[in-house]
Amino acid sequence: MKAFPIFLSVEDKTIIVFGGGADAAAKLRLVLKTCANVLVVAEHLDRDVLELGHATWVKSEPTNFALPENTAFAFAATGDQRLDRALADSCRAAGVIVCAVDQPSVSDFSTPAIVDRDPVIVAIGTEGTAPVLSRQIKASVESLLEPGLGLIATAANKLRPWAAKHIAPGRARRTFWNKLFEGARRQQTTSTSALIELAQDIEGEHSEPENGFVSFISASNSDPELLTLKARKALDQADVVLYDTETPGTVLELCRREATLILAPAYDRTALTLEQASSGQQVVSVRGSRHSSHLDELSLLLDRGIAAQVIPGVATASVTPITSPSPLIHKEAA
Repeated sequence: MKAFPIFLSVEDKTIIVFGGGADAAAKLRLVLKTCANVLVVAEHLDRDVLELGHATWVKSEPTNFALPENTAFAFAATGDQRLDRALADSCRAAGVIVCAVDQPSVSDFSTPAIVDRDPVIVAIGTEGTAPVLSRQIKASVESLLEPGLGLIATAANKLRPWAAKHIAPGRARRTFWNKLFEGARRQQTTSTSALIELAQDIEGEHSEPENGFVSFISASNSDPELLTLKARKALDQADVVLYDTETPGTVLELCRREATLILAPAYDRTALTLEQASSGQQVVSVRGSRHSSHLDELSLLLDRGIAAQVIPGVATASVTPITSPSPLIHKEAA
């Protein structure tokens, strides 16, 4: 990535938009959705800008304006590229990051296409290479996210103290939140009281088993798109990922960010798998070698009563659950 995506806090801060025309109006439509103090710096304002709400107009020639100390960032959007470049230079000299409209070479950041389900925000960027593609992706994402999603997130946030008190940390709490959001979205539960009832129902369900669970994945191909959805889901939910030196880095990038990644040599892998699974962890064991086998680990796990599944690493294959010794294990080993 040439640009690192972040969400920048603008509460109690100022955002500056230089310009009073169409370019400035386009940026104002974005920043006026925030809780920041928005200043528009221009000698004249077009009607489109005048009608854009609660921004404060500073009637000044932009190059004569002194940036406030609490400025989060600025847009140089005067419609004059030469002036915008000069404003970008002066902002950086004052320690403020800046975006000059349609001039990525003199900008510190770019504005993504945004799907707004406040406080759920999805930002889509192409590092300035294909803005039309960003908008197409935005339309696809908007169709997937129901309008009430933000209300669900806001209500769930009020449950965090309750969950911290009643649900054990780690996998149990992640499972709880997954079930809560799945249920809330399915039922369109947006009130705090209804969400509390749903949370109590989930808490009353059977708890997670003491032993962990192990998923075995073969990933000799470096293209992560060839992984099955089942394999990608396992990597996304894993507490611990064991891998070998032949496991492609592109596959490891799909792991849950908080997961522990352990380089497991062949001579120590079986013991590591048993150790992690016995402690209640959700383990993914990835083999990058085409000729490696999961047989030793499978047999030991089955003997200890730990559930496991083998997930082939190509999209055309099917998942083979392992619940007890069977000829399928020997076929997999071959």
